[in-house]
Amino acid sequence: MALDTEGDIAPYSVAQYIAQIGGVVTNNRGVTVLTRVNGVAPRIANGKLNIAFPYNGDVRNVVPAAKLSGGATPDADLISAFQSSTSKACAQTVLIQNYGFDTIPHCGNIAVMGGR
Repeated sequence: MALDTEGDIAPYSVAQYIAQIGGVVTNNRGVTVLTRVNGVAPRIANGKLNIAFPYNGDVRNVVPAAKLSGGATPDADLISAFQSSTSKACAQTVLIQNYGFDTIPHCGNIAVMGGR
């Protein structure tokens, strides 16, 4: 689908837009621009994600609970990658922001998990 008329509207991920502008993924946005929703811009002045934008949601890493600390079959690699605020995933704040996301205060907290 191509936007070819001023005022055309299409859904577009703010994260994809930021990653494409930043050159971390292929830039396919063409003339697409992001707009405000209820007066709130999707990006802040430095071009990063505006966490006050109304269409934000957490991104989660999903791993079997049994593979984390206290589980039946703990996996040291998964534990170091995802469990605790100092995990490998949580330490990648610049990479996370370059891909158009923001860090969260409960990164690595397995108390925020559900399932099995």
